[in-house]
Formats: sequence, structure tokens, C-alpha cells
Amino acid sequence: MMNEGIYSKLGSKGWSREDLIKANNIFQSAQEKKHHMVKLLDEFIYWFVLIVAIIGNLIVSVVLVPFLLVFHAIFLYGIISVIALTFGFLFIVIIDDLKELERKEHIVAGVFIPSLALVNVYFMVNFANHLNRTIRINEVSHNPIIVSLVYVIAFTIPYVVSKVLEKKGGVKEDGDRAFQNA
Repeated sequence: MMNEGIYSKLGSKGWSREDLIKANNIFQSAQEKKHHMVKLLDEFIYWFVLIVAIIGNLIVSVVLVPFLLVFHAIFLYGIISVIALTFGFLFIVIIDDLKELERKEHIVAGVFIPSLALVNVYFMVNFANHLNRTIRINEVSHNPIIVSLVYVIAFTIPYVVSKVLEKKGGVKEDGDRAFQNA
């Protein structure tokens, strides 16, 4: 299917429904005629971005350990939220820039990466709590479930906001309906 942003722009410039359907057919035909190496490169880029996101989430969860050792609840949750929002925004920008992704691939990335982040942060909080008890840096101990949920909720906010704004603009729904009715 044609990129929703292109559909919206063409629709706002006065393109008729028939012209949009023709453009979509041309776009689909071009996708089908792609050289197999280009299709392979598209798939490689998708998996590369997922791997980078996985590694990034792992690095972020390791970076949280010093904060977990020092800070108490409210201040810690603020720091975690800012880090997670930033990384979530970066992730959604990268995923949205991969215009070739199908909707199911967006869903896989949108569910898999936050789930993995939840697990990573959970284990890092447990590790920080164990480290804190072992070397007695501070009397701080955090609930791994709450900290993980704060991280994942903040991480997914950019994704949710982008989808809400997308639906509010009606781009995806109107575009899908126009092409399905053809």
C-alpha cells in the first residue's frame, strides 16, 4: 500500500479518489517488480534496526544501574521516564522512517522491543538491588516490576502518541478505505 503521508499530501492537493487508486496500483506494481537484492536489503535493514534497538535497550538498562543504586523512587522514576521517552522517541523515528515496513512488522517491533525492555530493566533492577545489598552503597531497594513498568510505559508513549495523531488526522483509515473500496 502507498505510504500514508504521500496519500495525505496528494489528497490535500486535490487528487481524485481514482487518481489515488491508480497511484497506489503503480506503487504496488513497483514493489512487486523490485529486484530480489533490493527486497533482501529491505529485510536486512528491518532486522538491523531491530537488533540495534535490542542492543540499545540493553545498554539503557545497564546505564540505569548507577541511578538505581543512588536515587529514591520519585527522582528515579523521573530519570527513567526521561531516558525511556528519549529512547522510545528515537526508536519510533527510526521505525517510521522505514517506509517499506508493513503494518504487521510495525506491530512486531512495537510489541517485541517493549517486551524485551521490560525483561531487561526487570533483571537490571534485581541486579542493582543485589549489588546494593552486597556492597552496601545505600539503603535503596526498588521494586523491579514497578521500575520496569515505568520504563516500558514511558518507552511506548512516543509510539502510542504517533498512532493517535496518525488516526486523528485520519490518514491511515481514509487511505485504507479508499484503496479497499476500489
